[in-house]
Amino acid sequence: MTNIGMNPYTGLPYNQGNFNGVTTPGAISVNDQIKDSPAGNAASDFPTTPDEFIKAAPYYAVGAGGGFAIMKGINAVCNKDGAYEGSKLAEWAGKIDGNKYINSTNGKVESWITNRINGLKKWHSELPVNSSRKKIIDSINQGTTPGNSMAKSQIHGISGMAADHVKNELVNLKESGKLEKALNELKIDSKEIEKIKGILDNKNLPGLKAIEQIEESLGGPKGLTALGDKFKDIKTPRTLKIPFVKEPLSLGNKTLNLNLSLNKLKGLQGAETKTFVSRILQKSGLIAGEAASGTIIGGGAFGLVLSAFFIGGSIKKAMEAPKGERLSTFMEEFIGNYFGFFVTMPFAMKALYSTAGLKNLGMDKKIGESLDGFKKAGNITTKFTDGTTIKQGIKELEERIAKETGEAAIKTRNEIKALKSLSGKGLPFVQKVSKFFGRVLGVGLEKLPAVTKTQKVLGKMKGFGGGGMRFAVIMFAIAPVLTKPFFWLSHAIFGTPTATKEAEKAKETEQAANDNTQPVVNNNTQTSPFTVQNQNVAPVNTVNNSQEPVRTYIPSAEPAVFQAQQNQALTNVLNKSDVMMNYANGVLQNSH
Repeated sequence: MTNIGMNPYTGLPYNQGNFNGVTTPGAISVNDQIKDSPAGNAASDFPTTPDEFIKAAPYYAVGAGGGFAIMKGINAVCNKDGAYEGSKLAEWAGKIDGNKYINSTNGKVESWITNRINGLKKWHSELPVNSSRKKIIDSINQGTTPGNSMAKSQIHGISGMAADHVKNELVNLKESGKLEKALNELKIDSKEIEKIKGILDNKNLPGLKAIEQIEESLGGPKGLTALGDKFKDIKTPRTLKIPFVKEPLSLGNKTLNLNLSLNKLKGLQGAETKTFVSRILQKSGLIAGEAASGTIIGGGAFGLVLSAFFIGGSIKKAMEAPKGERLSTFMEEFIGNYFGFFVTMPFAMKALYSTAGLKNLGMDKKIGESLDGFKKAGNITTKFTDGTTIKQGIKELEERIAKETGEAAIKTRNEIKALKSLSGKGLPFVQKVSKFFGRVLGVGLEKLPAVTKTQKVLGKMKGFGGGGMRFAVIMFAIAPVLTKPFFWLSHAIFGTPTATKEAEKAKETEQAANDNTQPVVNNNTQTSPFTVQNQNVAPVNTVNNSQEPVRTYIPSAEPAVFQAQQNQALTNVLNKSDVMMNYANGVLQNSH
């Protein structure tokens, strides 16, 4: 099978550059970038043939079993039959907090972090009010909000997913009628019960926010704990919502333990911890356990599939490694790819959604400064006060369009569109470029209110496409960078596998070769590639009155031995051989 990453004539890798024929020194191939990502790394080793599946099956079976055992261990330390405060996890946190050394250094660590944050805040506050730098930083700080409810939870990492898990369990209890009965037994006011039902009916409300509001209705954390105590190991129906199908598919019953789910959420939020060290260790332990068992992320059978994929894949790589490097290979895979990914995922998402906030540059501009020109053009008919910002004006119009229909709604939508275009008028070049970049990253977020069916369909398509693009950016661009420290941590503790060292050396060699290669530009003309002369070839003598053939080189009695690694000029010529071949084929085909 042909290796598409290698030149078939030289046996060397192609110089990876832009796709328009320009070879850029130091360029990194798209394939390498994807393989360096957690998802790409895992997918690259996933079996694709029946024989590979049979060979890998034992590893995935062990992975699933390991994930199940880890899940049971987490359940035990989170005290599945009681409050979190009495759990083993809380007990361990207390022992760490009681350590004299940790207590003495904790204040220093937190004060160091606080001083750095305060230093950045001071630097930001001293920037000129109207400078591009300050406006760009302010827009990033403001950021954007995910449109999808799942993304709203995922931006908070495992904690957000755990809160979604609790919310879904409460929704199941509400639909079965058991929740209202339990709330009545706890003597919760009927108004608060209806409020809780409304919170659970709001599909766009992320789990963390929903739990926070429900806790408030129940009179605080103790009320939520009391509710959790009502539901231990009970059976609830399991359903699957299929897109475009009204009735969900019934999948039988599942065991629900609200108390246990609440305890996990508390642990992931750092409950019962008093020092920075205990908080980090508690959260890290639970995140590692969830990364391995997939309980909160997938749940049930799907959670075991994730365990098989994560742990089984790591074991498979480890067993294929040399005997002395199996532990380092396993830990590199697990700590770097899986644990590192779950820890850094919320940071990756926040980085992307914050950067997408650049699309809001110019929103602070006063409408009164530029509105007259727009009014004359007939774009905006609504009156705003001179002190109103574009952002405030858009908010007013969006509140109004929610109550309108027909032509009135279409007119208001056009005015919102006009105000959004007004936000880009008169911006300095740096801010204009930044705003455009933010708009690209924010495709599908904070869309114009849809009035017609066509606008609604297009809006959903735009949101779906933008979401897919952001997912790809997070997985294949941001995550590989953020997870690097976890690979370094694994290598520092357990050693670096030989395969990793060789891969890194190969990348360095290729990088050095690319850096030493001059950019080669393909102008896509019909000029023959053979007309480009190599600097090491003597010029052709165009006058030949003798019978001797024209020579472009000096003959030698000894055969030449070429080594591609030692002759960069030759490598450059050979790397273009397929271009020359294509040209020759084209000439031959046109001659018929």
